Amino acid sequence: MSSPTGHVPHYIPWYNRPSQDLPITFVKKISSIKFKSESFRSIAPFPWNLDSAVTLWDGQPGEHQLYVEPDLSRWKQMLLEFSDAVAIGSQDKLFIFFAKQKREPIRANLPLVRSRLETSPTDCVNVAWILGQYAPFEPLVVFNRGSVTYIYNVKRKGIASYLRGHGGAITSIAVHPTRPNLFCTTSRDTSVRIYDLALAPQKKPQNPHWPPSKQPSLAGAAHGLHMSESEGSGLGRCIIVLMGGRSGGHRGAVLGALDRTVKIWLVPPVSRTNIKGEDKPLFSCSRIHKARILSVSWLQNDVLATHSAAAVMRAHPSGDGKNSQTHIVPGEFIVWRWLGIDRFLPPNQEETRQVPLRGCSSDYQESSSFKIISAMSFTPVESQFIAPKLNIFRSSVHDPLAVYTIPGSSSFSIFNVCHMPSGKQSSSSPKESAVSESNGGSLGLNDEPPENTCSTRISLEKLQDLSIHPPVTERKWNLEKVISQTEGRLENCTFAMGGSVLIGVGTEGTVWVWRLNKNIDSNVL
Repeated sequence: MSSPTGHVPHYIPWYNRPSQDLPITFVKKISSIKFKSESFRSIAPFPWNLDSAVTLWDGQPGEHQLYVEPDLSRWKQMLLEFSDAVAIGSQDKLFIFFAKQKREPIRANLPLVRSRLETSPTDCVNVAWILGQYAPFEPLVVFNRGSVTYIYNVKRKGIASYLRGHGGAITSIAVHPTRPNLFCTTSRDTSVRIYDLALAPQKKPQNPHWPPSKQPSLAGAAHGLHMSESEGSGLGRCIIVLMGGRSGGHRGAVLGALDRTVKIWLVPPVSRTNIKGEDKPLFSCSRIHKARILSVSWLQNDVLATHSAAAVMRAHPSGDGKNSQTHIVPGEFIVWRWLGIDRFLPPNQEETRQVPLRGCSSDYQESSSFKIISAMSFTPVESQFIAPKLNIFRSSVHDPLAVYTIPGSSSFSIFNVCHMPSGKQSSSSPKESAVSESNGGSLGLNDEPPENTCSTRISLEKLQDLSIHPPVTERKWNLEKVISQTEGRLENCTFAMGGSVLIGVGTEGTVWVWRLNKNIDSNVL
């Protein structure tokens, strides 16, 4: 439609309109008396679409070619069957729900195992979708229960594998974006383990000799070696261990760690026979956040987004005898740039790699090679144990969108990451404390908030190829019209089905579904 002057009006997507209400419509609530006692906490929507047939394994996993017939038809059939599937984790169970299809939810039944591991009230089953390279038409869900990793075949509705190795509860699971047979688990044992589904679990240790002993080492998995017992059964083998410890690894739980440290690791070349260990990251810093870090997301090659829980701070840190009083500082969402990437990985020299690639002690112990681009504070909470749940939806056709909720609340919030203000940063509420960037790269809370929290934006120079638009405020969607006090509270929320659907999960075994209005942006997400 043209304007009276003959010019075609410039189209602005809904997530770039400051005054636009959230164009979403509540669709349905999924609940059952069978799940009434469950509290859903983690969520992972089915991540692949038709374009994935070209991007996954460059379109050629194993002996298959996903982008040509007949494999393309099999790929389309799998999408038809599982594109609306959502993996959900409670405190100790896995569920598969379907957002659009009228199908019964799937529950993974696990044997009751007594564990001596210390548990936390915030512990839950972490979930993620994976694919086998030689069976790409049977989607799998990897999840944990305590320190054990399980792999569930959604099509066959059965456990396909279980894997041991961690000495503490698993805190998160992440999957390679284009090689979904590779996934990693983080744990309270201070280590990260990377697995390959193409290999079977290690049955016998094949460890080197450590002089003066003439026998293979029995140091174990925490030191990047094989265990003295079988690794597990079914699919998957640990190929790399990113070790914790004083050398350069984490000194607390990885994600949710008390050491507040962000680390960037170089994954070493893998071996099909020997497990590889790495104890020195390329970057390590504990000055970005003031409290335990809950998530790390890549926005660009050198731009990351991290979010943290609330921090307990002394009211009088000067040591004048009044420092026993404390107060709670809200958790933060921070976008920052890693300044050392070109030093380790020079541009236009991707084919040339230094072996081994190591930094100096200031890189892997306490690096200053970062710059805060923008930061915001979450809604204030009463306890540091109430941690915000945040998910970032990324797509090649629009800006990164963050959706977060405070567990136990009745609302979720969505904001465009590119619209976060730069320079002096304010919290998400004008009444909350201001956040600013100091010369040392850390954040302080003593500056006054700017008069207009949306008067600045991230410059194109700072975010390079990220789309930059006039700033918008965080927009909150209240669920009071959808749920009541007796129907549970929201615990987590994320985009699904290519951004066209929002899925919320919560207490009382409840799942909520919203959809993006078709008459507004059906061709954008």
